[in-house]
Amino acid sequence: MDTNILCEPQQKRPNAKVVSWLAANEGSLYTSVLVAGEIQYGINLLPMNSGRRARLQTWLDKLLGIMEGRVLSVNTRVAQEWAQLQTEAQSRTSPLPVVDSLLAATARRYKLTMATANSEDFRVAGLKTVNPFKL
Repeated sequence: MDTNILCEPQQKRPNAKVVSWLAANEGSLYTSVLVAGEIQYGINLLPMNSGRRARLQTWLDKLLGIMEGRVLSVNTRVAQEWAQLQTEAQSRTSPLPVVDSLLAATARRYKLTMATANSEDFRVAGLKTVNPFKL
């Protein structure tokens, strides 16, 4: 899952389709340490004494515990897949940003479908995608 899907339930007005999709698939979903990092970065930008910051930190800590074993790391094989993806991107006019390309490489390495609101960005990497916002 991309950050935009995993974080949707925490939005002020979460999209019901995404929340329902997450609930229906929760036991079979994977994400990346990079997504966890993006979320942590967003939390870190909130004021230290913010109730929202504390609530989101609690949510993230709980989520990472629930997803233990399904938060994929960037390892040597993912790095090799990333190198191949970047090589392929040399012939395209719009390569993916580094984090997105590493997410794509992770999904390709493990033969996973990428759940994202940015399906087109990941299809160029040859990935099967699903956009829960459009289901």
